[in-house]
Amino acid sequence: MESGVLGAWEFERGVDPGLAARVARDGGHEPDLTVIPVFSGGDELTVRVVGGAQTDPQALLYVAGYGVFEVTRVEEWPPVEGSHRPRVLLTLRACSSKATP
Repeated sequence: MESGVLGAWEFERGVDPGLAARVARDGGHEPDLTVIPVFSGGDELTVRVVGGAQTDPQALLYVAGYGVFEVTRVEEWPPVEGSHRPRVLLTLRACSSKATP
């Protein structure tokens, strides 16, 4: 992966965040998405999707180096000239590993 690009793994909403983190970190599966962090503050993280696609807007995402998050907002814009891929930003809120959100 290029510099600044991180893997993100998608998990069903009911999965325990601690289990999701362990499964993603074990390295046995390729990430579902690749993202670039745009903003991080408090328990929120905003990322730009640069590869893959989110399949379930209610899913949890494990972002490498950051942890497990729930998706709170999806913003989509038309593709830039010469591309067919829409531009997507995800706003994420950190999940506690003690309780499923």
